[in-house]
Amino acid sequence: MRRGWILATMMMLLAVITTVVDTPSAKAGSASFAAVEDTYTSQASPTTAHGSAAELRASAASVERHAYVKFVVQGLPADVQSMTATLRLWAQDSTPATVAVYQVPSSWSEETLVWNNQPALGATLGTKRGVKKNRYNDFAIAGVTGDGSYGLAITQRSSSSTTFHSSEATLNPPQLLLSWNDPSNTTESSTTVSTTTSTTADQTATSASSTTATTVSPSPSPSLSTTTTTSGSLSGLSPYATAETQAFPTGGTFDGGDVADDSAIWVNPADPAHSAVIADNKDPTTGGIAVFDLAGKLVQFRPDGQIGNVDLRQGFPLGGRSVVLVGANNRSNNTIGFWTLDPATRQLTPVAARDISTLSPNYGFCMYRSPSSGKVYAFVSQAGGGQLEQYELFDNGGRVDASKVRALDVGSQSEGCVADDDLGYLYVGEEDVGIWKYDAEPTTGATRIQVDRVGGGRLVADVEGLTLAYGANGTGYLLASSQGDSTIAVYARTGGNAFVTRFSIGGTGGIDAVSDTDGIDVTSADAGPGFAHGLLVAHDAANSGASTSNLKYVPLEQILDLTPPST
Repeated sequence: MRRGWILATMMMLLAVITTVVDTPSAKAGSASFAAVEDTYTSQASPTTAHGSAAELRASAASVERHAYVKFVVQGLPADVQSMTATLRLWAQDSTPATVAVYQVPSSWSEETLVWNNQPALGATLGTKRGVKKNRYNDFAIAGVTGDGSYGLAITQRSSSSTTFHSSEATLNPPQLLLSWNDPSNTTESSTTVSTTTSTTADQTATSASSTTATTVSPSPSPSLSTTTTTSGSLSGLSPYATAETQAFPTGGTFDGGDVADDSAIWVNPADPAHSAVIADNKDPTTGGIAVFDLAGKLVQFRPDGQIGNVDLRQGFPLGGRSVVLVGANNRSNNTIGFWTLDPATRQLTPVAARDISTLSPNYGFCMYRSPSSGKVYAFVSQAGGGQLEQYELFDNGGRVDASKVRALDVGSQSEGCVADDDLGYLYVGEEDVGIWKYDAEPTTGATRIQVDRVGGGRLVADVEGLTLAYGANGTGYLLASSQGDSTIAVYARTGGNAFVTRFSIGGTGGIDAVSDTDGIDVTSADAGPGFAHGLLVAHDAANSGASTSNLKYVPLEQILDLTPPST
């Protein structure tokens, strides 16, 4: 809905001024634009204009509705290359259906556009299967090449309906995010065109953390054999999943059926073919924790609550034995739970000493074994806030107990995290901001380094799952799920975590491509037939032909040529 041409003109002028003063050439940079007009049309009221409504409706159900958004892009450097465009829409409800964005002329006015005079839908600019409520949903779109006026139409492709915030809404209006790269320059982004952001308690666009932050330039990438791109563009890699997990027996309707999320790979050192993948079902009613084999077949499911993220460590001392310890945060009661995994049967058995309460509401989880003390820790993040807590795990009469040893303020919501057990670092994905690197030891304070940021051409919010591929002699890679464009970014594990490449996971045969990825996990070890050189597991939100999301298995050799560390 109209924000006022005076305000729009002022923002355009600010964009021009910012660009001319700061960056006469493109290099790498980003920009954010607010919609100058938006509305929707309805088949049920073909002569009614909805330009003053606080919502945008898109429907292909009994009543068809089309949403329309217009952006005026101005002030970009003249020599912009490798433009990436993302349409951000805040959804009021969830749907598992596909939502499509179409090109339309920009000559319409929100005051007069109705069903009977709406423009015909043009080329499809982007699609997204599955929309999540109460958050921004990012649509990677084509067709934005530089300065100009752009008209977009949004509608459903199946019998469903979705409602988004319009510019008239109090918070979280439509946004167009642009980023670009300079192929001749590999330094950090230096251009920022005018931005307009709107935040709520659980959706913060910039970090407000009081911790000490340091941004470092990338160091040279390690001398490991892989396809490398330094501009942030997609590499020539074309990985695809060769197996996928079965549906959870309890199903689930949470977030339109997106009940899968995180995973933890357990490699059986004695018999790699007998390895397993531990996974969560985050549905509030039907949730729990599952074990799958390497063909994706369900081995066990325990309905233990709304499990968030999962992790594991081998060799945890418990009751006089060395066990495979699996841990997870339980969003049902804001606790952390623990299970042992039986290597022979691949069955989970609960071993928590009590209901171990955490910060509330909890959200993400990962584990860490200290290379200096050998102690094992758990990290738990906060939903809708920026807090993160560290717990020391210990044997309490043959059961696992925990005590809080550290608290951090990340700034805003984070879920994905991973700890480097050899180098002693903790990586945290602040969903709308970027990736942070902390010292993982509990006595090391809050000092951190920013590995990468959202909007720099390599990460599109949300930053979700993080995982580490360990290589020989301390080498390896940090992988990060860039949910907004359904890609995975790869960074060096050592030094300044230089950016290496990024890729998407395609489909083959009866297995569909990966999209809107949350959790990921990786191992460089022999995980059995089909995964002798390692395995990447990725969550797929839009699991084609199914009512719920699942996990996809990708042979690591399709992505990285990595020698695992010696055991």
